[in-house]
Amino acid sequence: MLLTAARFPFREVIGIEFSRVLHRQACDNIRNHPREHLACTEIASFHTNALEFDFPEGDWVAFFFNPFPEDVLYRVAQRIVDSARVSKGRIYVVFANSDRLPIFRKIPELKRIYPRGPHAMLLRALAPVPFDFFVVETEEAQPSYA
Repeated sequence: MLLTAARFPFREVIGIEFSRVLHRQACDNIRNHPREHLACTEIASFHTNALEFDFPEGDWVAFFFNPFPEDVLYRVAQRIVDSARVSKGRIYVVFANSDRLPIFRKIPELKRIYPRGPHAMLLRALAPVPFDFFVVETEEAQPSYA
């Protein structure tokens, strides 16, 4: 997923991996992937607990693919909201292939958003798994949807 994200012009792409084996695989993939195929070359994988990772300031996107047990996901989601309050950035959350979506509904600052138009049709037609999108809305960080 890191290399897929790096095909887009993000400033940097960061992965957080709790499993040492998966972290090593991610580092090997990053090291061996041809840079000419990437729009973003600042890519890193961190072997850490998501509950201990310091989220970046400013605007960013979090991508989850069926992550964590429910209790951990709730605490990570709450940390994302707390990060938005402090940094006043726009934070979007992309959630793929999970049955844990109701957890996000328990946090009022996570507002579900729906892709529209041709992007929505492409996503429904081509995505291998279901995707859901959220934006963090706090009084401190009011995102625009442009």
